[in-house]
Amino acid sequence: MRLDNRRSWAVSSPRDLPPLDVLLKEGEALAKELKAAREAPVQPPFSAPAILDPEVAGVFFHEALGHKLEGQRQRDPNESQVFKDQVGSRVLPEFLSVIDDPTLKEYDGQQLHGHYDYDDEGVPAQRVTLIERGVLKGFLMSRWPVKGFARSNGHGRADAFHHPSGRMGNLMVLAHAPVPRAELKSRLMALAKEQGKPYGFLLVGSSGGENPNNRRAAQTLEVRPRLVFRVDAETGEETPVRGVKLVGTPLVVLNRIMAAGDDSRLSNPFNCGAESGQVPVDQIAPSLLVSDVELQRVPEERARPPILPSPFHDKE
Repeated sequence: MRLDNRRSWAVSSPRDLPPLDVLLKEGEALAKELKAAREAPVQPPFSAPAILDPEVAGVFFHEALGHKLEGQRQRDPNESQVFKDQVGSRVLPEFLSVIDDPTLKEYDGQQLHGHYDYDDEGVPAQRVTLIERGVLKGFLMSRWPVKGFARSNGHGRADAFHHPSGRMGNLMVLAHAPVPRAELKSRLMALAKEQGKPYGFLLVGSSGGENPNNRRAAQTLEVRPRLVFRVDAETGEETPVRGVKLVGTPLVVLNRIMAAGDDSRLSNPFNCGAESGQVPVDQIAPSLLVSDVELQRVPEERARPPILPSPFHDKE
């Protein structure tokens, strides 16, 4: 089974990279994580409560919500239009708000990959409240108007080869009633016991996700965590497992969020691909407790070594 893990940094200049001792330390931690994953058992498909750490939570919101709130999708009948007629309606628990603010240059001392001063249509970048205490307020707008939103809000973005459309920049999930991480774990264990499950999950880090938006496709999402741990419902012991990814549908999974942590963190080494090409983005989010998530197996790339060694292997 192929195992993926990484450490990466998004900076505007090589001099802003971490010092060598930090890079070496992170490399050693990465090697230990890969070794532990190689020795971990394969997790069968399962549904149970889960804690999504801040990086997983950020990618989860990017896939489940961010793309669905791009303005131009609300006017195209070929798009899923999951939230088209829900402005003013509750789409998240009231303890969560979502904004996108490309005007921010830094967060917690780190440069923001999704910052810009003007979008690719010449409109000044703007802070946009997408969801306020669970209630949908608006969309990510380019110069393409949609019903109820006649003007751009500075989110028309594209790479060098595509026409700009509404895209994310610095997506931020705000928790209004955060709880400590230890409390999230206690609630996770209680939920697992209540559901008769022997364990819940802790999902850590992310190597990306997928989310089809065309109406012809099933409106599912997936997030690929870098590390997965079973959390024993009785003891809280965390056991590493491998070979699974989070899947679901946006309206169902978003409304299974039970609590948010007080540990918001930046995840910034991502480029996002959509119809207007590849653009740099950030996610800032806290840990989330979700009452039930489904984990499915990832594709396995199996390969056997050759029966005989290559005749060129040992030649100088």
